[in-house]
Amino acid sequence: MTSIITLRPWTDADLGILVANNAPEMTVYLGGPETADKVERRHQVILDGWANDETWFFAILADGEPIGSVGYWPRLHDDTPVFEAGWSVHPAFQGRGHGAAALALCIEDARTRATVDRRLLYAFPRIDNGPSNRICAKAGMTNTGPVPFEYPKGVPITCHAWVVDLLPVG
Repeated sequence: MTSIITLRPWTDADLGILVANNAPEMTVYLGGPETADKVERRHQVILDGWANDETWFFAILADGEPIGSVGYWPRLHDDTPVFEAGWSVHPAFQGRGHGAAALALCIEDARTRATVDRRLLYAFPRIDNGPSNRICAKAGMTNTGPVPFEYPKGVPITCHAWVVDLLPVG
């Protein structure tokens, strides 16, 4: 049976999603679990981002039940204003196409905020994170090759830079 994947704007009730995202098996490619205090601060940053219309995170719902998170935020890449996307799908729901479906919905939301000056959305999964790289491909993004990255701050890694143009051509 195929689940119906939808996104819901992040609310104060979604802290439990971030707590589940912080499990060791969920943070292998992200430098490991964070402290509970840091997770709570991240939750507040997400809520503030929505309130200030500058960061857009969603609960990923499968048939109405939360299974992870997806979102995007403004950043600079190669001195160009872009959006960056990130996501997490809880282990019991991985490998079913839910991440790609959620990222595709996130891309559609980002299209509503794209401008001529900020028209590209990037994702930067580590090159050894096969599942996240496949999610980017399935969601219609283009791999522009490896790039040096730092995550968490101070930890050098190599990522693939996946991109999609959010504005129609022409």
